[in-house]
Amino acid sequence: MTKLTAQELRDMLNIKIPERLAKISKEQATARTKIISAISDRPKTIPEISEEIKMPVEKVTWNIMTLYRYGVVEPVEKTDEGYYRYRVRK
Repeated sequence: MTKLTAQELRDMLNIKIPERLAKISKEQATARTKIISAISDRPKTIPEISEEIKMPVEKVTWNIMTLYRYGVVEPVEKTDEGYYRYRVRK
């Protein structure tokens, strides 16, 4: 049996992804890429990441928790202010 990519399967079944959903998915992927890039040089707290990439703390928090859930990032230390510093999991 031949394995199809997701795009090939959608084309074969004539399935269209709603533009709004595609836009949200692309924005989330871009946000995660920026976050991973921001913490690739050294661990940072969510407020530090937010300030560096000019993204609201709420969005950074949501994305960090998603990346943590899927094993992409990990907390490495807790600061005196009570924030965790996150790094890309090795």
